Amino acid sequence: PLGNDAAFLRRSRYRAERTSLDVAHVEVFGIRLPEYLREGSFWVRRAEITGLALDVMADKGKPSKPGRARHRMPQDALRELGLQLHADTVTITGRVQYRERDAEAPKPGVLTFEGIRATVLNLSTDPRRMTDSTPMTLRVDSRLMGAGALHLEAEIPLLAPKFTMAFRGSLGGMDAEAFNPLIVDATGVRFIRGHISSVRFNVTVRGGVASGTVQPRWEGLGIEVPGVARSQTNILGKLKRAVAKIAANAFLVRDDNPAKDKPALNGNISHRWTPEETLPQFIWFSLRDALVPLLKR
Repeated sequence: PLGNDAAFLRRSRYRAERTSLDVAHVEVFGIRLPEYLREGSFWVRRAEITGLALDVMADKGKPSKPGRARHRMPQDALRELGLQLHADTVTITGRVQYRERDAEAPKPGVLTFEGIRATVLNLSTDPRRMTDSTPMTLRVDSRLMGAGALHLEAEIPLLAPKFTMAFRGSLGGMDAEAFNPLIVDATGVRFIRGHISSVRFNVTVRGGVASGTVQPRWEGLGIEVPGVARSQTNILGKLKRAVAKIAANAFLVRDDNPAKDKPALNGNISHRWTPEETLPQFIWFSLRDALVPLLKR
């Protein structure tokens, strides 16, 4: 879109997402020209995309457009594309950034995936190749918030009649404070200490319903409300700290998992896709709904 974020939001009356995509280089190998000339189909052996930079900005402070937004499941979106497409291998390097401003937040929270290295195998709309036994597969490695090593694998049978897929992955060690650019404006609190040791998840989607487990491990988590000076010792300062403590306790976090002399807590995933959700939202909501109860003490 032309202009910066502010110009885009001024032009948009209703809630909207501004998506910006830059790609430094694209190279394609093994194009089947006869298929394209005869059928208009695109068959390639390998495609390489380098220097991808995807930025998505969403402003939740605007009203929703009348009528509920509806998104298609991946299988429907590909069928309705009406394009014969096949690529044996697609490799992608780059970064992705998602920014979202809540209605009352002064600025958007930021979620980043740095140093992305992704491989897509068997991307195809050919019914002879796309079956439950030979789905499209995706493998991604990146740095979540530029800190934790994130690995994700997914299998999606693109021509399945219903929303079907499977995904699993892991997050390596990182300081909890790395999440502050994402949560501080959305929740009114921030992490002041703590270490995420690991997070592992394994999810299966059948008929649009995600089920599985998430296994988070952390230690020494601590939160506070920004804007309260710890050095204040007068009556007003003590009052501010007391109010901040009450606010923080509304989301009182569990310090350690596993806690001393207690087994580790894992989350059970059960989330049904709705047409209002995009695919990234569906994956995030599935994990989030299982994680949040484990964080609360």
